[in-house]
Amino acid sequence: MKGKIVLITGATDGIGKQTALELARMGAHLILHARNREKGEKVVGEIKSKSGNDKIDLVLADFTSLDEIRRLGDEIIEKHDKIDVLINNAGVQLPNRVMTPDGFETMYEVNYLAVFLLTSRLLSLVMNSNTKRIIIVASQLHSAEMDFENLQGEKEFSLYPNYAVSKLCSIMFCYDLARRLRKTGVTVNAVHPGLIATNLNPDRTIEVKARALPVEKGTMSIMHLATSRDMGNVSGSFYNAEARTTRSRPISYNKAIQRRLWALAEKQIGEEFLLPEN
Repeated sequence: MKGKIVLITGATDGIGKQTALELARMGAHLILHARNREKGEKVVGEIKSKSGNDKIDLVLADFTSLDEIRRLGDEIIEKHDKIDVLINNAGVQLPNRVMTPDGFETMYEVNYLAVFLLTSRLLSLVMNSNTKRIIIVASQLHSAEMDFENLQGEKEFSLYPNYAVSKLCSIMFCYDLARRLRKTGVTVNAVHPGLIATNLNPDRTIEVKARALPVEKGTMSIMHLATSRDMGNVSGSFYNAEARTTRSRPISYNKAIQRRLWALAEKQIGEEFLLPEN
């Protein structure tokens, strides 16, 4: 990974932070995204100290704001001419329906729309690299159905069902984008990191916390997708926590629904996805 530039969103805690540390130890040049500057600078210092790698840049953006995501994309494009691996890791779980300043339910915007928009803005940098990898951290906990009238809990909201919808959206985006980029050399894959002890949901039950694995166990698949030579030509797949391909819910493979969701996302962000010209 020496000389390769890797962007990790949500890199100040949990799986994102652990992935950053492991990649730093391998010599990668990291771009670490944080929401809070103080926390971000602390994590950067910690990773530099533990890894001996000084090639770590900090970028800031609140993913509840589409304008901040656009600004983030512009900032990265200004400073870098390529991204070898884009790891869309940032995510959130909320027990209540909270709307963002953009007018979207928070889990829907952070877990899906932010991934859609940032990937669009940075795709040209990914295409400039030799590695050309996009990784979307999804979840085995994704919905078995999609109600376009309730994507954001408009009719009924509950933490896990709506979180599962947001993760289904991100998986369907992965498959659709992989298909649209199949002639470009860019690979797009989604991954379920496992049930890991992170701060994603501080309100987890005692039973769930007891089953959660340490964060060091949550990076196996992400690291495989990011670093393995075997992944150079693999695209449009879903990986489990053991770094093996697995099947997502049947609905996730429905191309008509994928296209409808894509068109809706473009309408919601107010711009077309920046695909390369044929």
